[in-house]
Amino acid sequence: MLDRYVYGHAGRVSPEAPAIVLAAQAQEQMPGGAANVAVNVAALGAECVLVGLVGADEEADLLRRALASWEGIDTVFAADRTRRTTLKTRFVSPQHHTHLLRVDWETSEAPSPEVAARITTLAQARMGEGGILVLSDYGKGALSDHTIQALIEAARGSGMTVLVDPKGSRFERYRGATLITPNLTELGAAIGRPVPQDDGAVEAAARELSQLTGIAEVLVKRHGFGVHLVQSGRTTLRLPALARSVKDVSGAGDTILSTLAVALSAGAGIAHAVRWANAAAAVVVAKQGTAAPTRQEVDELLEGEAPYAPARKVSPNLAALVERVRAWRAAGLSVGLTNGCFDLLHPGHVALLTQARGQVDRLIVAMNSDSSIRTLKGSTRPIMDAEARAAMLTALEAVSALVLFDEPTPIAIIEAVRPDVLFKGSDYAMDDVVGRHCVEAHGGRVVLIERRAEISTSAVIQRILSR
Repeated sequence: MLDRYVYGHAGRVSPEAPAIVLAAQAQEQMPGGAANVAVNVAALGAECVLVGLVGADEEADLLRRALASWEGIDTVFAADRTRRTTLKTRFVSPQHHTHLLRVDWETSEAPSPEVAARITTLAQARMGEGGILVLSDYGKGALSDHTIQALIEAARGSGMTVLVDPKGSRFERYRGATLITPNLTELGAAIGRPVPQDDGAVEAAARELSQLTGIAEVLVKRHGFGVHLVQSGRTTLRLPALARSVKDVSGAGDTILSTLAVALSAGAGIAHAVRWANAAAAVVVAKQGTAAPTRQEVDELLEGEAPYAPARKVSPNLAALVERVRAWRAAGLSVGLTNGCFDLLHPGHVALLTQARGQVDRLIVAMNSDSSIRTLKGSTRPIMDAEARAAMLTALEAVSALVLFDEPTPIAIIEAVRPDVLFKGSDYAMDDVVGRHCVEAHGGRVVLIERRAEISTSAVIQRILSR
């Protein structure tokens, strides 16, 4: 399906009816449904074959073009001229962080036996190329009972793991799958009664679902309460939601399904795969629209961004840093930058970094290389080489990323990153701050943080030499 978002300002009520008027300002569209699962797989660095049902219409062409921009997705569509490609249009008010309305254009009836047979044949022909079969069921007719069972039988015969994101209430039609991922509402529909947000009740309901379907592994998506893995009727993993901010929950279920598939295909155990999927869902709900996570974003969230994985904070080059900043901004995070030699890390440095970090969501340190320091300060410096200085700086929770530069100034980094805030110590005059005009030209600002003159690397060196 195709997901379309119309963004605008909702500031008045229509004089014609008791309805909000959305003054449209922007529009975007992206792959949705099973196509969004494929995009998530590709965003995580894996490859997949996407088999799906579309109409013979403009929306199908738009969907093909959108998918063509993703390396790793091989698209195989069965086109049916008697139906239309599903189009979901959401009208969104960004200032209120809410969807005002969703309009669906779709055909949800099952296709003809000939078209259904074509879907099955297309999928079976490609099964030897992968280790995971993902059935992303949206209840739009593409996955009939017969199609589901034919695909599961073929996959299991090829030794493939089968993952199912279910729809409806007749989950027995997924019999033979390896793992199923209902949300709490879907789980209740399958067993015929509502399931409350209670660990014991969820485990009991999942056990009942396993007895009903023969599927031993059930991963329950508990909305804002995280995920709950039940294997053979017993809870083996219970994880809280990791999302620190929620902008849009569209596609979060797709992300969980695709991340599980990627992790399992790479040889991960089920517990590790579920942890990774839970983190991936937290990444995408912090983004606007039907979004996809990157491996870096998921790994950083799992590792707590700062205190536990210093080596991950070092960007090997400017391009890698820019990509990291792009991901932060896509998640709505503010970015600050400071620079310096940071030779012999001392309390003045720590104070500067912690105060700067308190004003932004992410703080980048641009650090002079050894050769750059020698050019600036002479042949006796630095005291600590770049590897040692980077190790100490990235061990600080205040530092989110670090990049080295060989030039006398970090102007190239500042121009590429365009930080929201550029930080320097108060020993600099505002007019002397390198990059000030660049930052201010892009709507950012420069902040001078108070520093004590007696605390400096040069002062520390002099005290050592005088003893």
